[in-house]
Amino acid sequence: MKKKLIISFIGIAVIFVGGITFIHFSNDHEECENVIEYYVDTNSKEITHTKHICKERINI
Repeated sequence: MKKKLIISFIGIAVIFVGGITFIHFSNDHEECENVIEYYVDTNSKEITHTKHICKERINI
């Protein structure tokens, strides 16, 4: 009984990690874009702010 429980937990963990890895590496971000904004602060320093704008959370 205890051995089956341990094997079940290991199997679930392997499937979970495999799923997360698949989603991470198959997400190609085709519909995403990077927007770069430039600002000048009060000390005349140029500040660059980069935003990653993506319409989708997961692309499989």
